[in-house]
Amino acid sequence: MTLFVQRVCDHSFIADGLTQDHVVVDLGMNQGAFASWIVANTPARVFGVEPAPGLFEALPRHDRIKSLQLAVGGGPGSLELQLYASHCASFVAGLVPAAAERSVVVEVIDFDGLMRAFALDRINLLKVDIEGAELDMFATLPVAYLKNIDQMTIEFHDFLQPEQRAEVEKIIVRLRKNGFFVMNFGNRVYTDVLALNRATWRLGWLDVAQLYFVKYWRGAKRLLSRIFSRFGR
Repeated sequence: MTLFVQRVCDHSFIADGLTQDHVVVDLGMNQGAFASWIVANTPARVFGVEPAPGLFEALPRHDRIKSLQLAVGGGPGSLELQLYASHCASFVAGLVPAAAERSVVVEVIDFDGLMRAFALDRINLLKVDIEGAELDMFATLPVAYLKNIDQMTIEFHDFLQPEQRAEVEKIIVRLRKNGFFVMNFGNRVYTDVLALNRATWRLGWLDVAQLYFVKYWRGAKRLLSRIFSRFGR
């Protein structure tokens, strides 16, 4: 097979093969750019969550996008969401190096609650960008659900809090132990992680080589861009 790695909103994933029967789950929809790309470029359906009130109100209205105003984390309940003028909202104290403008209390569910809220039993593409809450979500995500996720594209936030890296790497190890091929397209941090379920993606050595080529080609382009920008000054 040919694996074309698409990158949308700083998330890498395989879009080829998404059909009208497929489900994309968007955790941390922001203003809906990722979901809008999916419905514009594939026939798949999108189910997503966004806890920040202003962002939720700005989400696109589309017959293949279903959204809920809540957050996904480690368990059911409610948490105080910090809202910032020029940074993404977050539940994690100290994650954002700025003072919050205000805070709101929002509903939080765990992954099991998410699946029940949308009446899902399988996810073909899971996008995770939930500003630090991903650590609690993955820590409580039952192994049984991992078998029913074909691929994930994840932004971890160790670039803001390096002390998170050990926990992030534990999650990566857990995913690999449970049948996922994991590729970090970030530079030295886990900002763009692609996890492919090997039971769905029968990866041969050529497929793996292709993924590594994309990773290092992107790195080479970033390096060349920095070099040319220095000469251009």
